[in-house]
Amino acid sequence: MKVVIKWMITLAYFFIVTIVLAGKRSDTLDSHIAKAKIDGKRYKAFLSDDLSIVITNSRGLNILTLKETDLFIKYEGFESFKFVDFNNDGYKDLLIRYLSNVPERLDLILYDKKSHGFKLVKNFPDFPCPVNLPGTNMYYSYHRNGCADLDWVSDLFRIVNYKIVKLGTIYGRGCGDYKINEGGVFVYKFKGKGKALVKRFPIQVINTFKNTKWGFINRYWKHHYAVFLS
Repeated sequence: MKVVIKWMITLAYFFIVTIVLAGKRSDTLDSHIAKAKIDGKRYKAFLSDDLSIVITNSRGLNILTLKETDLFIKYEGFESFKFVDFNNDGYKDLLIRYLSNVPERLDLILYDKKSHGFKLVKNFPDFPCPVNLPGTNMYYSYHRNGCADLDWVSDLFRIVNYKIVKLGTIYGRGCGDYKINEGGVFVYKFKGKGKALVKRFPIQVINTFKNTKWGFINRYWKHHYAVFLS
């Protein structure tokens, strides 16, 4: 009787392990496939064996194929993607995430309601960790710029005709090697091919915010973005 019970326990253990492993395989597979209903039509995106991103319609026809060389995946490993309404126009877009130990770099494929297709936003990975300014069509990014993240950059931008238009930049220069007149927080406005200094703060200004530089960045863009539109 003890042998039978021991055998049943062992069998149950292997059964549970099999289910858990199957679930993990399913999760891995799902991260490589995304589905969505957009404007009354169904779409599916998947990662092909050659690391291309393919989007098909409900009839299984390919409407967009982006090769590895078209995407940031050529630099970082693929993590996952999902359909989200990134630009708040009421239509879901495809946001692609990559494996990285630095601020998050993404690729963005926007839905084009005119053609019922999708288009890649050029140079989007150059603007990591994008955050939308509520009530606007503008975003700001953040990335390290050296000196163990004591130097950093935040860009204010918007997306026009599937291209990035940079409106302004905040440079944080907090590295201890700078001279007194070189360190600080510098805010620039872009117009055409040129840029002009809008404001300069001492680097210590970031310490007056709860989340230091991230709090400063959020508040500055939130309250001053209109200056960069003219």
